[in-house]
Amino acid sequence: MLNILFVDDELMLLSGLRRMLHPLRDKWDMDFVDSGEEAIKRMSQKPYDVLVTDMRMSGVDGLQLLNHAQKEHPNVIRIVLSGHAEEEAILQAVGPAHQYLSKPCDSDTLRDTVNRAWMLKEQLEDSALAEVVSQMKSLPVLPNLYRRVVEMLNEPDVSFEELGEVISQDVAMTVKILQLVNSSFFGLSHRVTDVGHAVSLLGLNLIKSLILSVGIFSQQELGKEYEEWLQTLTMHSLRTGVMARSIAKYEGKKAQFVDDVMLAGMLHDVGKLVFAAGFREEYYDVIELTKTNSRPLWQLELELFGVTHGDVGGYLLALWGLPSAVVEAVAFHHEPLRSSAIGTSPVAIVHIVDVLANQKDPLQNDVGFMNLDSRFLKKNGLFTRVEEWKNIDFCLSDAGIFLGGKAGE
Repeated sequence: MLNILFVDDELMLLSGLRRMLHPLRDKWDMDFVDSGEEAIKRMSQKPYDVLVTDMRMSGVDGLQLLNHAQKEHPNVIRIVLSGHAEEEAILQAVGPAHQYLSKPCDSDTLRDTVNRAWMLKEQLEDSALAEVVSQMKSLPVLPNLYRRVVEMLNEPDVSFEELGEVISQDVAMTVKILQLVNSSFFGLSHRVTDVGHAVSLLGLNLIKSLILSVGIFSQQELGKEYEEWLQTLTMHSLRTGVMARSIAKYEGKKAQFVDDVMLAGMLHDVGKLVFAAGFREEYYDVIELTKTNSRPLWQLELELFGVTHGDVGGYLLALWGLPSAVVEAVAFHHEPLRSSAIGTSPVAIVHIVDVLANQKDPLQNDVGFMNLDSRFLKKNGLFTRVEEWKNIDFCLSDAGIFLGGKAGE
């Protein structure tokens, strides 16, 4: 049972929230308080899994409460539920909050948001690792792409399309922009998976404030030993996304499926960025170990950290509110049998394309074949699909930059 704390200083709204969520009392242990001060007191007395708070409150406001929770209770999932959607509120909450919901919010939306964010947390038994993921405000970006984005924002005639194209070439920038644009603050009736569209919806002024003032893109120095690795990881991610999209189109999938699988392909290794940012020295040692060890990186991660970059990446994306199909494909791209996926699913496509992107002919290469889950392929009748997919003429130039290098498993 989840322990959830709801905070709002408007008593009528708090009472309405209590009534609306009453049917969930058998799954959620819920407390409702009318001030930030009382919330801080309760959190010191009882461990909560989720905090849902309004932003504008007298005394300790939502921002102060979120910052307190992030510092003193870093494992708590932090969700904003507010009726104030002005730019200032978004800028304030973008750091300490994981997700943003706007009032009025129906019980189904709130339930799904909480459950999706919680879905993969139990995989992270290591509390230190869960804490690192929960405190992630941003992820390390490629320095050259970050500099280019800053330069473009200072150009008077920069276009949404050009800016979106550059941002979409970086895994970290992509996931952060999509986290923001898909929040309820923007009131969109559909989810957005295209970065160029996301940039146009956010607007240049808000993008500029988020990047230059709030710093949503991390500029942390990972060290020279990581720079080439990060570049190679980005190339592999872009390649995987483009190939996944091509296969989804080849299979005649609908537009939303195609968008989801391309995004999942690009973000499938985002957990590696979390490891690199939170456990720099330890993770670099693991990367180095792959050069002399025949086992793939994800298996070494499992041995040393207890979880894989798939687990970590899936949890982060769930926390940040990315679509469930994307979260599942990222979480299980190395261990697809752990998922509930059936047939030609996003999980299946990303699992196979991750290998295809590194191996020109995986079925003729022992290492490449071993990296495919034969039991999963057999269960879902995908062996013949792999044979077809590896012969598709992938338009890798669609990624917008030269796609070279090899990220490794």
